[in-house]
Amino acid sequence: MISALKKDHLRIASVNVNGLRAAYKNGMAAWLEPREVDILCLQEVRAPDAIVRQLLGDGWHILHAEAEAKGRAGVAIASREEPLATRNGIGDDYFATAGRWVEADFRVADAEGTPRS
Repeated sequence: MISALKKDHLRIASVNVNGLRAAYKNGMAAWLEPREVDILCLQEVRAPDAIVRQLLGDGWHILHAEAEAKGRAGVAIASREEPLATRNGIGDDYFATAGRWVEADFRVADAEGTPRS
Protein backbone atom coordinates (compact mmCIF):
# COMPACT_ATOMS: atom_id res chain seq x y z
CA MET A 1 0.00 0.00 0.00
CA ILE A 2 1.39 3.40 -0.98
CA SER A 3 1.07 6.03 1.74
CA ALA A 4 -0.93 9.18 1.07
CA LEU A 5 2.28 11.09 1.78
CA LYS A 6 3.86 9.46 -1.27
CA LYS A 7 1.10 10.17 -3.79
CA ASP A 8 -0.76 13.24 -4.98
CA HIS A 9 -4.14 12.41 -3.48
CA LEU A 10 -5.83 11.03 -0.40
CA ARG A 11 -8.52 8.37 -0.70
CA ILE A 12 -11.18 8.16 2.03
CA ALA A 13 -13.90 5.52 2.12
CA SER A 14 -16.88 5.46 4.47
CA VAL A 15 -18.55 2.07 4.78
CA ASN A 16 -21.63 1.01 6.71
CA VAL A 17 -20.53 -2.58 7.21
CA ASN A 18 -23.63 -3.70 9.15
CA GLY A 19 -21.33 -5.99 11.12
CA LEU A 20 -17.63 -6.15 10.24
CA ARG A 21 -17.43 -9.94 10.55
CA ALA A 22 -20.34 -10.32 8.12
CA ALA A 23 -18.77 -7.81 5.72
CA TYR A 24 -15.52 -9.81 5.70
CA LYS A 25 -17.42 -13.06 5.16
CA ASN A 26 -19.04 -11.38 2.15
CA GLY A 27 -15.77 -10.29 0.52
CA MET A 28 -14.87 -6.93 2.05
CA ALA A 29 -11.15 -7.76 2.11
CA ALA A 30 -11.15 -8.43 -1.63
CA TRP A 31 -13.13 -5.23 -2.24
CA LEU A 32 -10.86 -3.10 -0.06
CA GLU A 33 -7.41 -4.22 -1.22
CA PRO A 34 -7.32 -2.82 -4.79
CA ARG A 35 -8.90 0.52 -3.79
CA GLU A 36 -5.77 1.84 -2.02
CA VAL A 37 -7.81 3.53 0.69
CA ASP A 38 -5.81 5.81 3.01
CA ILE A 39 -8.54 6.43 5.58
CA LEU A 40 -11.37 3.98 6.14
CA CYS A 41 -14.39 5.06 8.21
CA LEU A 42 -16.59 2.22 9.43
CA GLN A 43 -20.11 2.39 10.80
CA GLU A 44 -22.12 -0.38 12.48
CA VAL A 45 -18.96 -2.35 13.24
CA ARG A 46 -20.62 -4.73 15.78
CA ALA A 47 -17.35 -6.42 16.73
CA PRO A 48 -15.00 -6.19 19.69
CA ASP A 49 -11.75 -4.30 19.23
CA ALA A 50 -9.62 -7.46 18.99
CA ILE A 51 -11.73 -8.73 16.07
CA VAL A 52 -11.58 -5.36 14.28
CA ARG A 53 -7.78 -5.41 14.49
CA GLN A 54 -7.59 -9.04 13.41
CA LEU A 55 -9.84 -8.55 10.37
CA LEU A 56 -8.24 -5.33 9.14
CA GLY A 57 -4.77 -6.75 9.69
CA ASP A 58 -1.40 -5.06 9.68
CA GLY A 59 -0.79 -1.70 8.07
CA TRP A 60 -3.68 0.13 9.71
CA HIS A 61 -3.79 2.54 12.64
CA ILE A 62 -7.18 1.81 14.18
CA LEU A 63 -9.35 4.06 16.33
CA HIS A 64 -12.40 2.07 17.40
CA ALA A 65 -15.31 3.19 19.57
CA GLU A 66 -16.73 -0.12 20.69
CA ALA A 67 -20.21 0.12 22.14
CA GLU A 68 -20.39 -1.00 25.76
CA ALA A 69 -23.98 -2.22 25.41
CA LYS A 70 -24.26 -5.70 23.90
CA GLY A 71 -25.70 -5.64 20.39
CA ARG A 72 -24.84 -1.99 19.71
CA ALA A 73 -22.92 -1.08 16.62
CA GLY A 74 -19.72 0.94 17.18
CA VAL A 75 -17.70 3.02 14.73
CA ALA A 76 -14.06 3.07 13.69
CA ILE A 77 -11.47 4.98 11.69
CA ALA A 78 -8.60 3.01 10.19
CA SER A 79 -5.78 4.91 8.55
CA ARG A 80 -2.53 4.08 6.78
CA GLU A 81 -0.79 7.04 8.44
CA GLU A 82 -0.76 7.51 12.19
CA PRO A 83 -3.15 10.26 13.31
CA LEU A 84 -1.74 13.36 14.98
CA ALA A 85 -4.49 13.24 17.61
CA THR A 86 -7.63 11.24 18.30
CA ARG A 87 -10.82 11.76 20.29
CA ASN A 88 -13.55 9.40 21.36
CA GLY A 89 -16.74 11.33 22.10
CA ILE A 90 -17.85 14.93 21.95
CA GLY A 91 -18.02 15.90 25.61
CA ASP A 92 -21.21 14.14 26.66
CA ASP A 93 -20.39 11.04 28.74
CA TYR A 94 -22.95 9.05 26.76
CA PHE A 95 -20.77 9.20 23.65
CA ALA A 96 -17.69 7.86 25.46
CA THR A 97 -19.21 4.36 25.74
CA ALA A 98 -21.98 4.30 23.11
CA GLY A 99 -19.78 3.45 20.12
CA ARG A 100 -21.05 6.44 18.16
CA TRP A 101 -18.23 8.96 17.77
CA VAL A 102 -14.51 8.97 16.95
CA GLU A 103 -12.35 11.75 15.51
CA ALA A 104 -8.82 11.77 14.18
CA ASP A 105 -6.55 14.59 13.00
CA PHE A 106 -4.13 14.00 10.14
CA ARG A 107 -1.35 16.05 8.62
CA VAL A 108 -2.14 17.34 5.15
CA ALA A 109 0.33 18.00 2.35
CA ASP A 110 0.44 20.37 -0.59
CA ALA A 111 0.48 19.17 -4.23
CA GLU A 112 4.24 18.52 -4.03
CA GLY A 113 3.83 16.31 -0.97
CA THR A 114 5.29 18.81 1.49
CA PRO A 115 3.45 18.65 4.82
CA ARG A 116 1.54 21.84 5.67
CA SER A 117 1.93 23.33 9.12
